[in-house]
Amino acid sequence: MLNKWLYNVTSVRWYRNVFQRMGTRAGWGCVIIVGIPLVGAFGWSAYFNSAHSGGGPAPSTNIVLVNGTAISRALMATASKATQGAQAGDQYAQAQGKAIYSLIEATLLSQEAAKRHVSASGVAVDKAIAAQRAQVLGANSSDSDWDAYTQQAYGMSSSDFRSFMSKMLAGSALQANLAASEPVTATDANNTNAQVNLDLVLVGTISSSMFSRPAPGSPQPLPDALAKQKAYALYARVKAGADIAAIARANSTDSTAKAGGVTGWRSEYDLAGQSPFGALGYGAAFDAAVQHTKTGGITPMMVATGFSNGYVFAKVIARRMNTPKSFDANKTKSQLQTELATKQLSDIITADLAKAHLVWKDPDSETWFNYYKLQQMEQQQAMAHFGGAPGPVPTASEVSAQQALSNAELADMAKRHPNDATAALLEAQNLQTQMNGAAVTPAMRSQLRDQIISLFVSALQSTEDQSIRFQLASLYRDKKQYKDAAAQYHEIDQLMNASPPYDTNSGQTAINAYEQLIAGYKSISMPDQAAAVQKELALVNSQMAAFKRQDAAQAAANAPPNATPIPTPTKSGSHAPSQPSKAGATGSLPGAPRSGGPPSPSKSAGAPSNKQATAPK
Repeated sequence: MLNKWLYNVTSVRWYRNVFQRMGTRAGWGCVIIVGIPLVGAFGWSAYFNSAHSGGGPAPSTNIVLVNGTAISRALMATASKATQGAQAGDQYAQAQGKAIYSLIEATLLSQEAAKRHVSASGVAVDKAIAAQRAQVLGANSSDSDWDAYTQQAYGMSSSDFRSFMSKMLAGSALQANLAASEPVTATDANNTNAQVNLDLVLVGTISSSMFSRPAPGSPQPLPDALAKQKAYALYARVKAGADIAAIARANSTDSTAKAGGVTGWRSEYDLAGQSPFGALGYGAAFDAAVQHTKTGGITPMMVATGFSNGYVFAKVIARRMNTPKSFDANKTKSQLQTELATKQLSDIITADLAKAHLVWKDPDSETWFNYYKLQQMEQQQAMAHFGGAPGPVPTASEVSAQQALSNAELADMAKRHPNDATAALLEAQNLQTQMNGAAVTPAMRSQLRDQIISLFVSALQSTEDQSIRFQLASLYRDKKQYKDAAAQYHEIDQLMNASPPYDTNSGQTAINAYEQLIAGYKSISMPDQAAAVQKELALVNSQMAAFKRQDAAQAAANAPPNATPIPTPTKSGSHAPSQPSKAGATGSLPGAPRSGGPPSPSKSAGAPSNKQATAPK
């Protein structure tokens, strides 16, 4: 899972550019969030802003005790509103796990506030309840209406709900308490506008190549010992008077090398410690070295951490204060205090969670919690490779132990709930990993394949997922059950017929699926069906041309008055009409009935599926 997450990082250069352009204001919010999200006042309304739909309160039994404080099943039902619409499988499991995590963190926040003798003011509680009441019942609701609502929605009287909200709002009170004690000065506030321009040389180490590999012909990362040796040799040359720009062009593995190492203006300070890579992108230690180097001077040699690991030094070309006209020093000081307090509070809750005594009363909730915890641990490990991760980084053995625990719990859940799509899909995912293991014998692989097929078939009873059907068809093909594989391909085709493409995005998705269908039919020696799908693909390709013309016409219509529209050429080189006909207006739709098709599945394949895209769990 760690490798999958790493390769899903969209663009290393994009993330780095965000930090370079925005400095400390970028914060953790602009990168992959691996820290534990704060709840209470910081996100609790996401769970409380929708009315509870149902006749009467949820069961009052508990799902977990957190240091002796109960989290009820009714509260979990409310928190789970956030999981509605999540796709069965990993997405749903993570949403459930995150909801439980948030409830536990809210409980820990309340306990931490009580320990520090901090509580929300009555005014704050009344204000939050008034906003909630106005949203769900309207401004003119009566007290009896509100009491009936809290009883139905949360299984509490309005007075009990007020006490509950007081505990939940303790988080914001605790944050304010911490913020007030943060020693932020006017100088610190002014330094948020400080910028520095550097001439930088980075000799990357080989470990950094997994994230940003320089172009062929450019200087390449080296093993650590060689990188260190080369960096210090270059540093000595620069200190002796050599041109640092020329050194950077010839030797630096940083993205600034072509510009002679010139970074351009960047924020010099990350006062709130929001960026895991420091203000400049090479780690907090390098930031400090720059700050202690006079303009025109050269920093000491530093170890770079972040997206580009290695050895780095720089010449401080110039500094400036880029103060906006709207700058308010007092407001900025307050913002810095809040940011520092938020980070401190996050660290506190992370530590509290690590030592919390959890007594689980609901095995399903425990399974979701541990599944989500595994994702967090893997992301913590991944961010450690970038040189910054909030909280202690779990070891490989700790992650392995959590993986084993999560796998065992998912297997038990699949047995407890044989018709649960998410449990089936996650167990199938684990078995697929086992099936691809090097030590698996052919007999074991065959047995695992049968189990995975059974789990996929079970999941498809309550959810619909094209990728699952493609995987199921491949498993049937591997077993030489070509009729069953063909039935899956046919079902995919018919479901696509029920939902034809309507724009460029859906059109490209359809093209990819049709290409996969063609390859699938060919792999089970059904050339007639492959040829029929090829015709459907040709039709979608022609529709795509219309979609693109429509996009171009829309872009031209939305362009500024003085902009010159760019005509879209057709294959013949002529220009397409600006108002193309709607997709599907001419020709038959993809997936139209044809003779000689593969065996029909047990249910009516030609009708649109009435299954939900989400699962109950």
